[in-house]
Amino acid sequence: MMDLLRRNTKIKLISLAFAFLMWVYVMAEVDPIITRDFSSIVPAISNAQDIKNQELIISPESSLDVKLTVRGRRSILKDIEKEDLYLAGYVKNPHAGKNVVEITAQVPSGVTATIIPDKLVVEMEELSVQKKNIEIIIDKSAEAGVVVSDMQIDPEYTFIEGPKSLVSKVVRVVCKVDIKDKKSNFSSKYSLVPVDSQGKEVEHVQLSNKTAYVSLGIKAEKKVPVEIVTRGEAPDSYKIKSLKAQPEFVIISGDSGDIDKIQKISTKPISISDAYLDKNIEVELMLPENVSSDVQKIKVEIDVSKVIVENLYISKERISFLNNIQNLDISKNNIPEKVKVKVLYLEEYKKNFKQEDIKLSIDLQDYNPKLAKAEIKASAPEGVEILEIEPKNAILGSELTFRNPDIAFFSFSIYHVSISKNQQSNSHGF
Repeated sequence: MMDLLRRNTKIKLISLAFAFLMWVYVMAEVDPIITRDFSSIVPAISNAQDIKNQELIISPESSLDVKLTVRGRRSILKDIEKEDLYLAGYVKNPHAGKNVVEITAQVPSGVTATIIPDKLVVEMEELSVQKKNIEIIIDKSAEAGVVVSDMQIDPEYTFIEGPKSLVSKVVRVVCKVDIKDKKSNFSSKYSLVPVDSQGKEVEHVQLSNKTAYVSLGIKAEKKVPVEIVTRGEAPDSYKIKSLKAQPEFVIISGDSGDIDKIQKISTKPISISDAYLDKNIEVELMLPENVSSDVQKIKVEIDVSKVIVENLYISKERISFLNNIQNLDISKNNIPEKVKVKVLYLEEYKKNFKQEDIKLSIDLQDYNPKLAKAEIKASAPEGVEILEIEPKNAILGSELTFRNPDIAFFSFSIYHVSISKNQQSNSHGF
């Protein structure tokens, strides 16, 4: 057997070398060695807990991105993803200020790696932790007519952790809740956001709770006018000029079914039987059951004035005859020398009101001779009311006697008697 193995040794060695060369050639062509680059890889700090125990933290302004070049067979590298590569960073003797981070890589077997750079310089600063209550912010701009009646949040507070320079910028932690399309009570989970004094999010800080559960009570909301209800009558010779509510409108809330039916909110009755002077009073609103409002009482301004009734006697010469298209003889009329006009006005108008402000007129546009009369009309300035005109009508025309039915009948009777007597005389004459 040994003799058989020792035979043709030279030929066997040549064959073995040829086989090795063929394997190298095949591997170089079928599964060559290649390189791949992976950029922006952030190493994990292996002694991060030690750094935290010293109340230090790497400033977010420090870059930890490195580039990794790996080399190996294509069959191995083709399936490697960025997530499969692990880089570790170690900070020796961490302290506030500049620190060196040494980078090492863990790669699959058969693969070599080159780290660029293999050392980083980072800034360390003091670690800060603060407790902040969580504030709910309701976004109701998208849903008019809705009000939040009750709010609950769990948890009620959270802890903010990060570089002192950033944590100090956090003024509050907010939970933004959108109530669009919400018509009834609901609960949901929402994200928490740390914000600064301008309401902008503060980045690179950590929250111990990133979300919170919010429960809201939802009610319908509506703006309605206030109706002032009065009791009794104003005293004789006095008038209530105005009743003004302050405010004139109130916002009410409740179940949407109840709110939709309400068009106004009334006050409790106010007695005006003793209203001799202007005054302001406070009165409660009559809110229906299960309906609420931020306003429970309103102020009512009562404006009172004394009423003056006066008889004015206006010369008939001041009567204006309008539209005399029939050319009636307006000089012949039954209008007395003075026309009595009874007016009503408030005491404060007395200083500025004069008799000359009353204008009398007769419109002859549609004058009917058969009716033999025309209406006397009066106009007055604002604040003055015409109660009565005497006489109310005037008789016009050239044959004034026959235009008055009573006078016409009397004249006709005399004429009829006269004819009868003449007939009797003639009869005796024959």
